[in-house]
Amino acid sequence: LARDLLRCESATQAVEMATRALDGSDYAGCNFVCADAYSAAVIHAGDWLRVRLLPPGIHVVANRDVNDASDPRVMHALNWLERRTFGCSQQVVVALEELCAQNGGDGPAICFRAANRGTVSSSIVAVRSPLSSGVYLHAQGPPDVTPYADYSHLLNDLFV
Repeated sequence: LARDLLRCESATQAVEMATRALDGSDYAGCNFVCADAYSAAVIHAGDWLRVRLLPPGIHVVANRDVNDASDPRVMHALNWLERRTFGCSQQVVVALEELCAQNGGDGPAICFRAANRGTVSSSIVAVRSPLSSGVYLHAQGPPDVTPYADYSHLLNDLFV
């Protein structure tokens, strides 16, 4: 589904496709963010399907609702990001690498470990137009100990 959504011509089209696909029982619970230069939305698919339109600005999605004020990790991430000034998307990517690797020092752990669960991997995607100029970084392990590898070339493979 994620690859199909990336092939959509607009965020609106992606939201419509995701809503149709997730309204049945073909997929387990998940969250999708669909955004372009004109609109953005989060699709929450779990016990029920909900689409939330996003105004311009910084938003954080974790396990529950977007910008969930009851989630200390989400609130920490929002505050941490809002205290910074970004001149370009590459600065945002670098900041996100730092944020995702935080394991508890000055706030709740973004990268956390518990007895029965924890952060097992992390991805950072910067979508640009054309998509082939975007950035896709992935840490196949907890990002506080696993460096991000650059898989941006895979964005080209979406159109092969």
